[in-house]
Amino acid sequence: MRVQLGTIALVLTVLALSAGGCKTGAVGSVDAGPFMFKATGAPNGCFIESVRFHDEFYANSRSREGWMRLLHWGIKEDYTVTPGHAVAVFDWRGKLAIYDINGGVIPIAVDPALKMDLTEVGPPVFRRYPRFETTGAEYMIDVHRRQRPGLTIPRDFPKAPKYHPLLRAAKALARHRPVQVYRFAYTSDGREVESAAVAFAFDGQLCIYVAEKGTMVNSGLLARVDNERIIRTRLERAFGEGSNVRLIPSRG
Repeated sequence: MRVQLGTIALVLTVLALSAGGCKTGAVGSVDAGPFMFKATGAPNGCFIESVRFHDEFYANSRSREGWMRLLHWGIKEDYTVTPGHAVAVFDWRGKLAIYDINGGVIPIAVDPALKMDLTEVGPPVFRRYPRFETTGAEYMIDVHRRQRPGLTIPRDFPKAPKYHPLLRAAKALARHRPVQVYRFAYTSDGREVESAAVAFAFDGQLCIYVAEKGTMVNSGLLARVDNERIIRTRLERAFGEGSNVRLIPSRG
């Protein structure tokens, strides 16, 4: 379900939630609000941590009857990759609050009766990130869970420490939805760099997380995490022309 701010019609969206707003800070883990929550430490992880908070909110017996939405923004009409951010907005004990990876649980001074109105909810949230454009701001909620949860990962996936936060995030997301981890390589400054991506479904949309860029939310596409052609195409668009993205096949 999508509730938008403004009149921008977004059919095919590529949004990278990164460049400052998604920096993983020390406050990503919280013990306030409806439950204990510990962030995975994944770089540029604002969207995936907000998704995880959303999942825990609806799974927790203390909060599952409450109201929660994921709010993200920073989309441009030409679908270019721009700095954006994501938070979880929720109604807790008759008051509105957000979970922000950069601040934990933060109350916002908005009447809960207006919680679906982004012209009311948006401004106190957006003011935390004055450098970011608010175009394309929208609510999301995961009401399209038609596929069985689970994690698919290459058997020969590297054990390097740089991948540990990504794997923690993938395992946490996979408790509630299908998740597939990919190895890939891209060209940067004339040399090939190996990396990894996490593909998952949220709100019926295909989402692709990479540590370097954050999360790309791809509207208008079937949320198939096993579509290698789409995954590679989206990664190449994120890393730019000449990145020569290629998926690394598993040897196991």
